[in-house]
Amino acid sequence: MLPWDRKLATIFKALLKGSLDNSMGNSARKNFGVVRERVVDAGLGKSLEGLFDDFCRPPEQRRRRDAEESLGCVRELRDRGFVETAALLFVAWREVLGGLSLERVLATAPDAACLEAWMKAAKAPAQEIEKQLLADPGATYATAGADWLMGHAKPGPLLPLLELFLSRQARPAHLRPWCEALVAALKKDKRGILLDAALRHPWPAEDRIAALAEAVRSNRTLLRMAVDLLPAILAQKDARPAVAAFVGEVFRTVITTESAEREFVTAALARLGSGVLMADRRGPQSEVAMGVIQKAGRQLRNLTKDEALQART
Repeated sequence: MLPWDRKLATIFKALLKGSLDNSMGNSARKNFGVVRERVVDAGLGKSLEGLFDDFCRPPEQRRRRDAEESLGCVRELRDRGFVETAALLFVAWREVLGGLSLERVLATAPDAACLEAWMKAAKAPAQEIEKQLLADPGATYATAGADWLMGHAKPGPLLPLLELFLSRQARPAHLRPWCEALVAALKKDKRGILLDAALRHPWPAEDRIAALAEAVRSNRTLLRMAVDLLPAILAQKDARPAVAAFVGEVFRTVITTESAEREFVTAALARLGSGVLMADRRGPQSEVAMGVIQKAGRQLRNLTKDEALQART
């Protein structure tokens, strides 16, 4: 990803909306010049100049690219780090790209929104696309199809793909890393159905739960959501020991936090404990989780000697 990718995407987005007046046009040229100066590759620079000049024309005077040329342009920008710009153009050219096969689109689509746009243009049934993507989780994981599935498929069929995320496997540079993609999917799962399924599944290795906890711990909004969802998950009679283990993993680093982060994490720990105590019922794993919370509390009291840090705790 390039730091000036968003700036270029903003310029192209404004141009694609239609002709600009003189002041806006001059501003677009100035901003484009700033981006162009940073592109040292002559071939890529020429491609960007061609796109800019074309987009400066009125819509009816712009070049009409075929699917192959459009796909090649998107791929070039994506692979050179202009991922947001590539995604913008993919969506802008979705009608042209609508005639391509799913395989061709998956090989180029910069993100899940592009795949969604192609599906609408191609009038491709979501259920059929989901079926094809789930048939080969390994291949799908390396495409934007995995990100799309994480936000659309039911947890059961999604588990083989979810394991690839939880195994922390690397993904192509233009896609979200495993942790970011997982955070996005879990944040969208307001009712905690995916989280519950992940904590129920008998994963082949314990590090899958650790990876899930790492993703939750990495995002404050998601951690708040998880803290509110966990009391009900813990209270289930058939809750697996993995749920209490997950609680321990989420708050494993609480001792090493400082300043505002210490305030937030200890508040989240207290909120979870209160939620368990105030739940309508408690299951066996609720009691185990309370033990984990109490142990963390004791460690905090024993190891927090600094007065300022005590106040933060």
